[in-house]
Amino acid sequence: MALVFIAVALCGCIEVKNFGGFWAEAQVDSELVGHWRSTDGFTCEITLSGQNLTMRETIPDAETQRIFEKFIPPGGWLVKTLTHHGEKFLLVKTAEGAEGGTLRRYTLTEKNLTFFVFDDHTLEQGIRSGVVQGTIRERIPYDPKKEGVPNPLTALPVCTISVLTTDALEFLLSEKNAKHWSERTYVTYRAEETQAPGSEPKRK
Repeated sequence: MALVFIAVALCGCIEVKNFGGFWAEAQVDSELVGHWRSTDGFTCEITLSGQNLTMRETIPDAETQRIFEKFIPPGGWLVKTLTHHGEKFLLVKTAEGAEGGTLRRYTLTEKNLTFFVFDDHTLEQGIRSGVVQGTIRERIPYDPKKEGVPNPLTALPVCTISVLTTDALEFLLSEKNAKHWSERTYVTYRAEETQAPGSEPKRK
């Protein structure tokens, strides 16, 4: 559970308890393979191992990254892509054998991977209306005396989708909710390369 809290708070994904039948429906998007870096210092490495796609992320803050690493499986998180009405969602299993994990909408071009973050207050409205099956919890206060609770959890989103359904996806992608998505864009890079100032990162 701690991993999901940290991942949701820092990476802007939606916590999902159960992907339902969508995990089996989702596909491996090999175009995601590569090293990605955001303008605000986050990095994302996606690799293909056999038939599985795995992902690892790093966080700019060293202390938070130290805690974050404790919850990442040795091989990384297992990920698949779900396509709904032409929009792509990354389903991330945050624990071995888990029925759910986290959900992120994304777009992909040759050089840019963009993750979209959905407004938590809008998701709360969807849950309260019954359109989305989910739960709403109290925010976790930041206690500097507790080493296992990093500062970013102060702003932890409070909503969790219990079971991912078609209605939930329709709600997230509805025209009226289009304005409630924000984005974080990653560009491809090679960690071993030294980029000249002002030069454009190259695709691995």
